[in-house]
Amino acid sequence: MHVSPKMKHAVMLGLLFFVVSSPYTYKLVDRLVAPVAQMLVPASASLFKIAEGGCPTTYGLLVHSAVFALVAYYLHTV
Repeated sequence: MHVSPKMKHAVMLGLLFFVVSSPYTYKLVDRLVAPVAQMLVPASASLFKIAEGGCPTTYGLLVHSAVFALVAYYLHTV
């Protein structure tokens, strides 16, 4: 069975979206970013919160959207 390149690309983007938009990924990234933000900008560290109460913040959506776009671009060029 032959699978078209477009179908492979669509499946890869679907899997990428699943991983990047996963609540676990938001929590993991928040645990990584929070200490760095607290160390670099203690007064405004709360602005760099990725997830709060299990839900992504606006900043978290921006970060994860940028990551998705960069990885999708990379997958498209490879």
